[in-house]
Amino acid sequence: MNRVSQITSVDELIKLWPRLWALALVETPTLKAQETLQQFLTGLETGAVFIVKDDHGLAGSCCVIGHGDYATLQSIPNDRGLGLAKSCVEAMQQWAKAEGYKKVFVSTTKLCGSRYRYFENTLGFRRHSWTFCMNIEE
Repeated sequence: MNRVSQITSVDELIKLWPRLWALALVETPTLKAQETLQQFLTGLETGAVFIVKDDHGLAGSCCVIGHGDYATLQSIPNDRGLGLAKSCVEAMQQWAKAEGYKKVFVSTTKLCGSRYRYFENTLGFRRHSWTFCMNIEE
C-alpha cells in the first residue's frame, strides 16, 4: 500500500536527501545533485514536495513548483506498476486545488507514444502543446 506525505521543512528534506538522491539517480543517472536539490528547495518554497512510501519504505518523490496561477510538475517517481506516480499525482492534485491553482503542467523529453498514453490514461494529464528544442553547437 502506498502512503504519500508532504515534506514541509528543509530539515525533513535534509534527513531524507540521501535516499531521495539515490532514488533519483536510479531513474535518471544523468541528474546533477545540486540542480536536483535546488529543485526540491524551490518546491518547498513556492510549491510542494511529496514523498511516497510503500511496504519497503521510501519509494519515490514528487516535486511541484507554483508559478502564479499555474504549477509545473517537476518530477514524479517511476511507477514500476505499483501506483507510486498515481498516488503522488493524486496528492499533488489535492494540494493544487487547495492552493487555488487552475492548471498543472508537466513536460517530458522522452518522445514515445507509451509515455504519452501513460500521462494521459493513467495520470490524467492532457496534451497541451509540443515543445521542440534545437541545440546549437559552438
